[in-house]
Amino acid sequence: MSRQSRAFDSSTHRLLLPLASVVVLLAACGGGNQQNPDAQAADQQAEAATAAAVDTSAICFYEHVNYQGASFCAGADSTWIGSAWNDRVSSVKVKAGYKVQLFQHINYGGNSVTLTGDTANLVSLGFNDAASSLKVTAPTVTPPTGTSPVSGIQVAQSLLFNSDDSALVLVSGKAALVKVNVTSGATGGAKPSGTLRVTSANGATRDILLTAPTGALPANVPAVPSFADSYTATVPADLVKTGVKFTALIGSSAGTTITPRVGGGTPMKFVPIAIQIAGTVGKLPASQGAHLQALFPVSSVTVQSHPTYVSSRVTTLPTTDDGWSDAFGKILGEVADLHSLEGAAKHDHYFGFIPKRTWGLAGLAYLSHHSGVGFDMPDQPTTVRDVVAHEMGHNFSLPHAACGGAGSPDPAYPYPDANLGKAGRYVWPYLADSNTFYDPRPTDRHDIMSYCGGQVFSDYNYRKMQTYLTPADKSMVNEAAAAAVTATQDLLLISGEIGAAGTAELNPVKSLVGRAEAPEAGEYTLRIVSASGTTDIPFAPRTLDHNSTLQHFGFTVPNPGAIQSITVLQGAKTLLNSQAKAASVTERAQAATPQVQVQESGGSLKLTWDAARHPYLTVTWVGTEQRRNLAQDLRGGSATLSSADLPGGGSFELALSDGLNAVRVNHAR
Repeated sequence: MSRQSRAFDSSTHRLLLPLASVVVLLAACGGGNQQNPDAQAADQQAEAATAAAVDTSAICFYEHVNYQGASFCAGADSTWIGSAWNDRVSSVKVKAGYKVQLFQHINYGGNSVTLTGDTANLVSLGFNDAASSLKVTAPTVTPPTGTSPVSGIQVAQSLLFNSDDSALVLVSGKAALVKVNVTSGATGGAKPSGTLRVTSANGATRDILLTAPTGALPANVPAVPSFADSYTATVPADLVKTGVKFTALIGSSAGTTITPRVGGGTPMKFVPIAIQIAGTVGKLPASQGAHLQALFPVSSVTVQSHPTYVSSRVTTLPTTDDGWSDAFGKILGEVADLHSLEGAAKHDHYFGFIPKRTWGLAGLAYLSHHSGVGFDMPDQPTTVRDVVAHEMGHNFSLPHAACGGAGSPDPAYPYPDANLGKAGRYVWPYLADSNTFYDPRPTDRHDIMSYCGGQVFSDYNYRKMQTYLTPADKSMVNEAAAAAVTATQDLLLISGEIGAAGTAELNPVKSLVGRAEAPEAGEYTLRIVSASGTTDIPFAPRTLDHNSTLQHFGFTVPNPGAIQSITVLQGAKTLLNSQAKAASVTERAQAATPQVQVQESGGSLKLTWDAARHPYLTVTWVGTEQRRNLAQDLRGGSATLSSADLPGGGSFELALSDGLNAVRVNHAR
């Protein structure tokens, strides 16, 4: 397939490339309200004065001279500074515009001294270790005059919404661009200075200078957003919280205030992994953290490095499309198992870069999951970046958008031909990486979840991802709390595949320590018969991003002890029944601990073990706060792995398996 063409393989419904480049897109989608400027004029001065009076950082007091030692700050009068600070203050910092009067006794009695600026030493004023009460005077606030010239306010994190759009829901803890529209008729053509006042739910304020338009003010609010004809300011991430208010103050006129809705804020970790097949290693692209944070409705993205992973299920480079299709599926399953073995969190997204340098199948991922894979294509970095964004869109619950033959498209997608909008509804993407807006109106521009060269998410798909992450704006907190109280325990990782012919395949069972990762209930049942009894676990396979005859499953369960058999059922039909060898069960019951010989030197880890007793070995490095899997299902009784990229210290968790029963050996470094 040529690089300029795109095709769809109807037998696999997989993404065939090249895709067009994905341009970065910062997050925003919910409702807000805009108050009438005239109705606000009367309370502008009161709000500002109150905010200034309660500025708790206005005056700071220090135990020693030169602002050293213990300290506390205050912004209001105090008849007594308390027993901890009575007769203890030696230096003071005073915010510009404020003044503080210190009194010798409580209730403003005795001698006093007034400070209007920083004072590094109270000794020269005869007031060292003498203050018992204080009065604070805030700066005088000039009341606004006249009607606000603001014609409208828009807010963007990834998409530029009007402040009264019901789809505007800001991501908590993520920076937001505020765009203030002012017309020439309201100011007589002048471009007065402007300020954006950010007021938090507790009344604290922060003023941010509005950047003036680079060109002339327009006669009317333009349909095409631009920095040339509007005022703008970026609100820092730490201020974007529930209850925040934005007030646009232009010149000396009254302000216009909006109260945007703020939803949940989900942090994400992105873990790129170079996949090695035989002697060929996938090449990692340049860091994609900023791009992903811009594109997805997450509060932050942390990129975490990972050692190269050597595939144990694909041992030779494929040479055909069918071979690559099979390889992508197997490696995707390995990456998902890697996520479980390392005890990764729900929103730690693992992405494997496979050493495939041909067009055709480019990526594969699970829907509503945390794992994906893609080709590495070293000479096409933009295409690789686009594949990552497309596949992670699947991880964030998105099916395809119907264009270009994309398989299993979303029937509810609202715009024809996977366009980014339609007449009467165009929401402009805001590309934070380049600080530009992206025109959604041309009909040859499509959602990135299509097969038609999309670069950005539509407002529909963006909002869908946002509600997937925080369906009630609080589910993330509940999940985090649940994870915090779930104790780690001895687990087994059970994974495999279900074929179209009514058969199933089980990967070697692995032992680890972590928190159980229960599967979603479904039409299949995993039955474990062990010395402690029979356990039935209903499960649903992971959903791939395309129609497939092959389904994957994988989850962790508490270790029940020596396993006698594992059965996979679909209803009453048996798809797989795997029995433990009698010798294996006996060996499991014995007290003797299996041995693994470990030698590490010069960044190389050499391992030997009894392959007759345990054919498979899985190796995981365990640090204080993280786990890193180095290999799964090694065979042959000996192996050499690289340990050069590992942090110092820690230990190796060596999981031996006969296929059904697994034991674990820990080896300190």
